[in-house]
Amino acid sequence: MQSLPKIAVCDNNIAVCGFIETTIEKYANFMQEQFCVKQYSSELELISELEHGEYFDIIFISTGLDNGRGFEVCRRIREEFHYPNSHIYFLHPGTEINRTFLRVQPMDVLPMPLHKQDILAALQKSISILGASGGAEEFFIYQSNHEYYKVLKGNIYYFSRVKNSEKIKIVTAHGTNEFYSSMKKVFDQLSGGGFLFIDRSIIVNILQIEHFKLEGVKLYHDDEILPISQLRYGELLAEWRKLSSKNFFINE
Repeated sequence: MQSLPKIAVCDNNIAVCGFIETTIEKYANFMQEQFCVKQYSSELELISELEHGEYFDIIFISTGLDNGRGFEVCRRIREEFHYPNSHIYFLHPGTEINRTFLRVQPMDVLPMPLHKQDILAALQKSISILGASGGAEEFFIYQSNHEYYKVLKGNIYYFSRVKNSEKIKIVTAHGTNEFYSSMKKVFDQLSGGGFLFIDRSIIVNILQIEHFKLEGVKLYHDDEILPISQLRYGELLAEWRKLSSKNFFINE
């Protein structure tokens, strides 16, 4: 499933946010493409979305947000939320920028006041890179409550079928959510390996497994033991040994 490129625009000047979104919309209409654009008037709004698992392919963010907190937001995007592939564009008054901002690896710095050509050049560069990188394979995409979510596969802990329901629970580094699907469809979407069907109702990210035991699988992030198919234990253990690059501990 292909998702729309998601773009965040964060500036405490609503007019700046509106100018960027309007420019992107006009470009999208002209090119017959679609983008999902969200505006944020403060870094706290953007951080709240990220904490709830939101992901953005492209981020336009002011360096002047509340005493330079634009940098702090981007630092958390890179180091805490582990989104190395988000394309960050700083909106900066003047021609010089503190070298500290370069630590978060922005794609570019757009001088203020903004010009339409700068926004379009940034957009075209990112779309070209994102389209050529094949990056969609790194993400799991699902729909919940009419919203689309795009999650880095590496940030997923496990999936489980909700009892007496057609819903699937997804547990990630950023929290838990539910969506309608089937375990087979989920597993099929997780192409390229890295996940184990340890039980007919549970799919686990192998890199999140700390202990692989006969009575169940323990993950790094908590003490919960996920049940494992007793009939397939030997087969699953062998597959985990084959796929995992980590040292493992087995208590049979």
